[in-house]
Amino acid sequence: MFSFIFLIFSEAQNAQAQSWNRKRPRGKTGVTQVGTYPRQGVYADLAYFFGSNSIASTDAEASTQNSFLDLKLGYVNQVGFYYGGQYTFKNNSDNVGNNEGRGSGAGVGYFWVSGFDVRAFYRFHETYGNYRDGSGFQLDVGYSARITPEIYIGVIVDFREINFKIYTLDDTVTSTIMRTLQPAVTIGYTFR
Repeated sequence: MFSFIFLIFSEAQNAQAQSWNRKRPRGKTGVTQVGTYPRQGVYADLAYFFGSNSIASTDAEASTQNSFLDLKLGYVNQVGFYYGGQYTFKNNSDNVGNNEGRGSGAGVGYFWVSGFDVRAFYRFHETYGNYRDGSGFQLDVGYSARITPEIYIGVIVDFREINFKIYTLDDTVTSTIMRTLQPAVTIGYTFR
């Protein structure tokens, strides 16, 4: 899996370098002038997911609704590297009840000129329903289109693995791992 991600990263980086060199203006002497990376600056974005499932039989009906909202704020440097943080709100409701959660993360990533991006976050201070003291990682792979010079709209696939150390309803549970893989829509803004 990591070899596949590395291969995609390498190929995209090569394509971006070729594309970026073609787009930069040339001076009168033929020397390439330094251009501004399209997404360089403080980058704020949010990702939103909502999903609903239901099942019905002749005797009963059950439904589940899941959602999360990631608020991310970071900096994209002149070559596309990203450094930032995020805060997450999540909710899962079903016939039995409602589980809400929150968490924070700090991460790094890379944005290609072509619109693709990869970001990885270390997650901490995670809570979810009766689960507490969670930490883990998150990997986002996405694509966004430039709508205006500052606004981007796109999609991501979000993978998270969180290990919760406390379950408030049972003291004997010392570790619970929650894994999720979800798509989300994103909107971002670059402050220059």
